[in-house]
Amino acid sequence: MTTPAPADQSDYAGFEYVTNVEGLKKDALHEGVKLWVAENFRSAKQVIDFENKDQGIIICNGVIPNIILDTGMIKMPQQAAFKMKVEVKDDKMRLGFSQYQIVGRTNDSLFKDEVAQIKAQLSKFGDSIASYLKNPKDKNF
Repeated sequence: MTTPAPADQSDYAGFEYVTNVEGLKKDALHEGVKLWVAENFRSAKQVIDFENKDQGIIICNGVIPNIILDTGMIKMPQQAAFKMKVEVKDDKMRLGFSQYQIVGRTNDSLFKDEVAQIKAQLSKFGDSIASYLKNPKDKNF
């Protein structure tokens, strides 16, 4: 049986996603991100910790499924909580992710593989939000 390797400080380091969103002003980006959060998180009202339209900042908490802890004998599916900070300005958006935690675990420690899985899932958020903002569904409603 292999014991999973504990994550060290470098594994816990947050990461950022920065992208250009040509043709969209700060206010439109801010509102678009809020709408994306409302459509992709359980409840925007419950997950948004802070927002300031003038500063172009939204901070929210989320949970992602399907983080698998493989102990060598059993594979346990888990959920991971995280914090996401979105900063927008004209034509640009930056997402930062931090504070990873396994839901229901009594301590804050994670294993290297869990952190890698969390980051892999979160890395898709930036492209998803950018695509959503560039291609609104109800453009001709």
